[in-house]
Amino acid sequence: MTTLSKSKKVLFFLFGALASLLLSIIAFVSLSSIGHPILREVIVYTANFNFIMFLLTIIPIKYPKWYLYAGRKSDGLQIVECLKEKKMAA
Repeated sequence: MTTLSKSKKVLFFLFGALASLLLSIIAFVSLSSIGHPILREVIVYTANFNFIMFLLTIIPIKYPKWYLYAGRKSDGLQIVECLKEKKMAA
């Protein structure tokens, strides 16, 4: 099993959150070209959901017991921890 470098770990966690943000932005931008009301509503829900997912993953927290990922660290927290490890090692 290959171990990733600290910078690759940071990019790995960052790109996961940024993928949600990018999908949200694409959905919001595409709204201007969609005329069908039901399809527009689906796109709005998709955009909102992905933006919320971005926020929930980029904020450095340990997920609470009631949350789906109970006890796990968010991508943001894992990024912070990787950056702290890098500074400590230097």
